[in-house]
Amino acid sequence: MNTMKRLIATLLIPVVVLSACTEDESSNDMDNNTPPTVPSESTMAPDLDAFDEESSEEGRVAAIGNWGYAALMWGYIQAYFISIW
Repeated sequence: MNTMKRLIATLLIPVVVLSACTEDESSNDMDNNTPPTVPSESTMAPDLDAFDEESSEEGRVAAIGNWGYAALMWGYIQAYFISIW
């Protein structure tokens, strides 16, 4: 198992290093020293209508269900990774 990890690392490290470095200068958009355009403030404002007071009990039930599902999945994934190591 240890040699398999070393083999994967030996194969992946050069691939990542070689694909991260490029000689092509035309792909760099920051050469012209112009700042990027920022979207307007209205596009960044969240829609707060989902947080109305009338449906707060339903929202709490959904949040508890989501938390339970996330905890279950985390435990399953954790157990899977422990079993393969």
